This record gives sequence, C-alpha cells and structure tokens, in this order.
Amino acid sequence: MDLEIEAFGRSDVGRKRDRNEDDFLCLDLAGRTAAAEYAWLLAVADGIGGHIGGAQASAAAVRALKEAFPPGGRAGLAARDALLGAFREANSEIFRMAADIPGSTGMGTTLVAALVRPGFAFVANVGDSRAYVVRRGTLYPVTRDHSWAAEQRAAHSLSESDIERSPFRRMVTRSLGYEENVQIDGFEVDWEARDALLLCSDGLCGPVPERTLGRAFRRAGDLRALCDRLIHLANGRGGPDNITAVTARFRPAGRQWGRRGRA
Repeated sequence: MDLEIEAFGRSDVGRKRDRNEDDFLCLDLAGRTAAAEYAWLLAVADGIGGHIGGAQASAAAVRALKEAFPPGGRAGLAARDALLGAFREANSEIFRMAADIPGSTGMGTTLVAALVRPGFAFVANVGDSRAYVVRRGTLYPVTRDHSWAAEQRAAHSLSESDIERSPFRRMVTRSLGYEENVQIDGFEVDWEARDALLLCSDGLCGPVPERTLGRAFRRAGDLRALCDRLIHLANGRGGPDNITAVTARFRPAGRQWGRRGRA
C-alpha cells in the first residue's frame, strides 16, 4: 500500500495567560524545490514568557522557516542546511529586534522543527519545546530540553520535589534571540508506518503526563480531533501556559482523514 503523510496543528491560549505567545507551522513542501526530498516542515515556537515581545519572537521564528522554503526555491539547496540556516537567521533577527524594542531585553523563543518524509525525519531544536515519536501509544522523546530543570535532573544535583519547588523550574537556558549566536541540536529519526510524530510547547508536555498523552494517540481518530483532545487535556489540568500541538502520521495515499493545519 502506498503511504503519504498528513499533518495538523493547533494552538490555544490556555487558562492562565492573557495572550498566546506560541506559534506553529505545518508547511506542505510538495513542489518546493529546496525541499523535494521531504513532505512536510513542522514547527512549534514558544515565545519566552514574561518578556516583552515573546509573541513577536515566536512569529519571527516561524516566518524565518517559511522564508527558507519558498515555492520554487533554488535547486540544489540542501533541506537540512536550509532549516538550520533558518534557525540562525531567526536568532539574528530576534536579537536585533530586542535591541530596537524598549524594554524587550531578553526576548526570545524556543523552536522545534522537523523535516518529515515517510520513514525518516530530521529534527532541530533550541529550548524546551519538544518532539516525540509516538509508537503504539508510547511517547519516545527525540529532543532534549535546554532548561534549568533538565540540567538539574541530568546532574542528579537536586531531588524532583526540590526542582518542582524552585523558582527557576521553568527557566529556559537556551533560546533564539537571547544571544548573538545560538547552538542548535539536530537529530535523525526513523519512524514507521504505524507511528506518529508530536511537536509541542511545554504548555502541553508540562502539565500532561506522557502516559496520558499516549492514551490520547491510541484513541485518536483524525488529527484535528486529536489536537483538540490534547489541548483539552492541558486545559483540564489548569492550562497554566499557552498550549500548542503539531501532529503527523502516515495514511494510505489519497485518503483524507482530516483538515490540514495552517501553513
């Protein structure tokens, strides 16, 4: 059976924030010469909370990704190089924006993005927005958080209860726009016909346990309903932050399972 990929994304302000500083991308790469080897470009960006300009920063990151993969892009451009270049361009733009906007020192955004084709994905990330492979209802992390909490857990320097009580527990240690240069992590991922991919902000993977997210995937119908369910789960646990979920999976060629997310 011939398989293709469908993708969908949704974002919600949550129940505690006044505005949504997340942004996301589900870009169908069909016909875009620069990315002919990949089917989709998926991304989630989470503007750094508490800083002026978080929404502008996440929007700038998504805009840089779109601009790196224009329709009719020049032949011979490696898609991975274009993706990493977009991360760097977004970082430079946000860094410049912070210098020009009064009171916006420290503005930035996380960014996780995936170039996806049947059986393979290339994932890049900065910050604590995550990518997972979902296999038979179990979430397998692809990315590693760049956060104070993740660093303490890796060093085994504090107990989990101490981490959760710390005022630094949500502090991101790497983001786009915070410094003039940024280190980007990249991962190669094999995924199978029964797998799904999930990219999300910490407004989803923070309050909702991975086991609960996995159950939602086991019960999923179309991807639109799945994203609605994921956001409902986060809001049901208080919705303490903006919530964004981007999902992708295989489908038989020609079969329509749901509407695509916005590009």
